[in-house]
Amino acid sequence: MGSNLYGVVVDSDVPKEVTTTLYPSLTQLSLSELPKLEEWVETVMSTGDVGRRVLPKLESLKIEECPILRKIPNCSFPCLKKLEIRDMESSMILESLSINVSSLTTLDLENIRDGGAEESSSSSSSSSSSSSSSSSFSNMECRINALLKNNSLSLTELVLRECKGLKRVTLGASLEKLDVRGYPNLISISNNSDERSAALKSLSIRDLPSSHLDGVFVHIHSNTLESLWLGPSSDELDEFVWPWPFSSVISFPNLIRFDLYGWKKVKSITLFDQLQFPALTHLKIHGFRGVKALPDSIAKLLSLKHLYICYCDILESLPTFEESHGLQCLYINEFPILKKRCEKGSGPEWFKI
Repeated sequence: MGSNLYGVVVDSDVPKEVTTTLYPSLTQLSLSELPKLEEWVETVMSTGDVGRRVLPKLESLKIEECPILRKIPNCSFPCLKKLEIRDMESSMILESLSINVSSLTTLDLENIRDGGAEESSSSSSSSSSSSSSSSSFSNMECRINALLKNNSLSLTELVLRECKGLKRVTLGASLEKLDVRGYPNLISISNNSDERSAALKSLSIRDLPSSHLDGVFVHIHSNTLESLWLGPSSDELDEFVWPWPFSSVISFPNLIRFDLYGWKKVKSITLFDQLQFPALTHLKIHGFRGVKALPDSIAKLLSLKHLYICYCDILESLPTFEESHGLQCLYINEFPILKKRCEKGSGPEWFKI
């Protein structure tokens, strides 16, 4: 691939103390499926030669399925915009990244455990059992929040999935998209400032305990949201827990898409009777396996164009829409009872279609 990918390149456009550059033109780098890789170390990084720099133009870094990788070059990555790290047995590589990276716009962290620094590759798998200490959880939490803080002014998209030790997350004011999934211990999502997140447009919260939702949503402003995905929760209660207090949040004026996931024990959906969604065009209701009838308040969502209803096993009736309503698409899937009731010409629900 030529000397521009790797080699000693003299750069006359940088300060005099920087004489050479490694990987001077590389903008995207992916490390994938390297189960035995423990360290990624450039020789220049270990010599202390301040006259060299590494990956000065790297914009996208993806590391996945490198479970025992714990060390990467300790350099600044001045142009890095997108960072994806998945399937790691330790959060140690976040240590240097949290210090050296400050220009991220997208951060995606998935399935990162918190094996200790002293663990060998042979023992790190077993360390993910219940013997993981609270201090190791704190290490992961500190590293992730340090990375978020150092990129708080630039970060617009954040995905956090299955990093089990995380309990608290602090967001930056510029964040527009947040996707959080699979955190049984998460108790707080807060902001760097005292104000609520004013830029957040897309929010997805899945597989969290219902009892924790109040603390998680206290700093999320409903007025800016355009897309919302809620549920399912990691504990199946008898009713669907709405994360915002009805007394203070009654309207989502800019919400366009709403994906609502439930579970078998929930017998009714009442939030559409209590809240306002004037701009909602796409609504998906999924997995409410104990609900027999959807509320007619759904038919009063005047902007609704697409309604998707999936895996509501005992659902018997649909909302009654006026003929003048602008609904364009009705998608129904996996309804053994409703299927018969919606048979053309003979089913009691056919007139609604």
